[in-house]
Amino acid sequence: MSEEVLEVRKPLDRVTEAYFDEMGTEFGNQTRNRIHWVCEKAEGENILDVGCSQGITSILLGREGKSVLGIDLLKESIVFAEEALQNESELTKKYVGFKNANFIEESFDGIIFDSIIFGEVLEHITDPKRFIKKAGKLISENGNIIVTVPFGINDYFDHKKTYYLNDLLNLQVEDLVMTDIKFFGKWVGAVYHKGKSNKSLLDQDMLKALEANFYQVERSIMDNILNNNNKSESERGITQKNGRNASDQGNLPLNNLIDEEGYKKEVNKLKENENRLKEKIKKLEKQNKNKLSAAEKKFILEKRKKVQSDKLLLDAYNKEERLLKTHSSLLKRYEALKTSKLGNLTINYWKWRRKYFGGKTSGSKINRSATRNN
Repeated sequence: MSEEVLEVRKPLDRVTEAYFDEMGTEFGNQTRNRIHWVCEKAEGENILDVGCSQGITSILLGREGKSVLGIDLLKESIVFAEEALQNESELTKKYVGFKNANFIEESFDGIIFDSIIFGEVLEHITDPKRFIKKAGKLISENGNIIVTVPFGINDYFDHKKTYYLNDLLNLQVEDLVMTDIKFFGKWVGAVYHKGKSNKSLLDQDMLKALEANFYQVERSIMDNILNNNNKSESERGITQKNGRNASDQGNLPLNNLIDEEGYKKEVNKLKENENRLKEKIKKLEKQNKNKLSAAEKKFILEKRKKVQSDKLLLDAYNKEERLLKTHSSLLKRYEALKTSKLGNLTINYWKWRRKYFGGKTSGSKINRSATRNN
C-alpha cells in the first residue's frame, strides 16, 4: 500500500484551539465536556484515534500512559498535532504517535486496539457502518468503539448524515452492542462494546435524557427566534424614526418571518423524531417485559426445586438427630444400669454364662439336652 495519502481540501478542524477557549468560553466548555467523556470511555492500554484532528484527545490519553495512534486525512492537522506533541514531556511523547492516513486503506500491521475513537467523523461519511465493521475487526474482545457526532440538524457543508438516537442504534452490527450514550446538547456520544451484553439502554431514564436534550436544543432555537424578533423590532423602530419608505420597512419582518419558519420546521422535525423514538421505546420495553416474565417463571421454578431439596435435607437431618438422641438416651441408661448393684450382678452372670456355655444359643442347647435327659 502506498504511503502517500490524498490531501483533503477542507477547513482545518480547530478542536485544540476550542479546547483551550480560543474560540469562546462557552464553546470551550462544550468541547472539553465531549473530549473528557471520550477519554473516560477509552478503556485499555492501546488506543486508535481516528480523525484525531489537532491531536488533543490523543495527547490527553498519552499523558495518562496509554499508547495512542492518531490518524487524520488532513495533513495540516497532523502537522499541528506533531507540533503540539513537541511541547509535551518526553514520557508523553513516548506513548503518542500521529500519522497522515486513511482509516479504510490502512492495514495497521495486524495491531489490535482496546478502544477506537471516532470523534466527529461519521457525520462526514455516507456509509458509516463500513467504518464501524472495520473497527470491530481491529478491537480486542470486550473492546470499545467510542463515537461522537452532531445531534440533529447541522447544515455544515461537509456533513453527509444527520444523527438522532435511532441512527446511532442502527450502527450496532454483528457483535457490537451500544452500551452507553451521552447527550451534549447539539452533540451526542455513544459507546459500542464488542461481545455479548444483556444491557438494555432504552428505558425510562434514557427517555428522560432524550427529552431533556430535545428541550435544551428547542430552548436554544426559541431563544434565537426571540432574539431575532427583538432585533427586528429594534430595527423597525429605527427605520420608522428615520422615515424610511414602506417597502424598506416591510422587508425586515419578511426576512425575520423566513428565519422563524425555518426554526419552526426544525422544532417540528425534532418533535416528530421524539414521538417516533417514544413508540420504539414502548415496543422494546414490552419485549423486555415479556423476556423478564419468562425469566422470572424459570427463576421461581428453580427456587421451588431448591426449597424442596432443602426440605428433604432438613427432614433427613432431623431424623438423624432424633436417632442420635435415642442412642444417647439408651447409652445413658446402659451406663446407669451397668454401675448399679443389680446391673453388676446381671453383667457378671452373663459373662459367666458366655464363658461356660458360649452365649445364648449354646446355653439353650444345654437346657434342651438337660430336659430330654430328664
